[in-house]
Amino acid sequence: HRIFYRMPRMRWHTNFDLHDDLLCKIRPLYYFGDWYPLKEIGNTPNTFPYDPRQMVVAHPETFNTFLGYFPHNLLDPKWKPPPKNRDRVGLLYGKSPEYFEQYDALIKELSAHNFTLYTNCQDTRRMKCKLPNTVKRQPRVGPDEYAKQMSSYAFMLGFGKPYDSPSPMVGLSHGVTFLNPLRSNEKAWTQHKALARLGMPYVYNVNLNNVEQVVQAAESAVRYRFQSYVPPEFRVGAMLDRVCNIVEDDSLCLCPNPVFRYGQEREFVTEDDRLMDCRASAYNRKGKVFPPNNRTFVKDHYN
Repeated sequence: HRIFYRMPRMRWHTNFDLHDDLLCKIRPLYYFGDWYPLKEIGNTPNTFPYDPRQMVVAHPETFNTFLGYFPHNLLDPKWKPPPKNRDRVGLLYGKSPEYFEQYDALIKELSAHNFTLYTNCQDTRRMKCKLPNTVKRQPRVGPDEYAKQMSSYAFMLGFGKPYDSPSPMVGLSHGVTFLNPLRSNEKAWTQHKALARLGMPYVYNVNLNNVEQVVQAAESAVRYRFQSYVPPEFRVGAMLDRVCNIVEDDSLCLCPNPVFRYGQEREFVTEDDRLMDCRASAYNRKGKVFPPNNRTFVKDHYN
């Protein structure tokens, strides 16, 4: 038997130790990834007796195990990709008003180049969506209707957040080019890391402070069209392979699970445990063999 936890912040139930038939004591599902025991010390990660490789996540990365996802429209047998050619129409992507602060000049320049712009920005109690009058507001809709709206856009322009959202992936499946901005405080990362490597005509990595670059990317999104694209690792069959691998293979359950308490250094049992790649088949591995997980490594890796 295997137990799946939705979030890493759920506490370990001591009664589970009484059941010898439980093969996997914990295998959390954590969308955002890049989790390791010394991360977010104030947010209770050091209270969980499991290996970071048992953290199942949405995107390929180094610390955790890649599970992935796929655009939900791929499951609809009646769904067909929309026509490839699009008008000069784009979506300013983001629900929170604060995402768009300080980008009025960029938005006005896109409008000046005869792009019709929509946004899914929603007013909050704290802040209104203060966008130029040329931007058309889309009403709040459910996932299915939101996906249908994609068929009219040539591009979707991100504004730094939300990080690694599934919406750009849904957009690609509907033929929408994603303009993927660099994070303002982390020049090496983009809003959507998993899509940053795709390149044209699917994704353009842009600097939002370079207005000319963003306008040129929008022009290219209209000129160089595609009907539909989903990266191979985010298609239904690929995810099904990974799910079956996790369920049918015991490797991930064999990751060392030493108990450690909040505020203490986590220790692996042996050096062999430290180097063992317990993430089963290549479907679940990404990058180098999982490195020693200690304060020195984390400090060197992130600094």
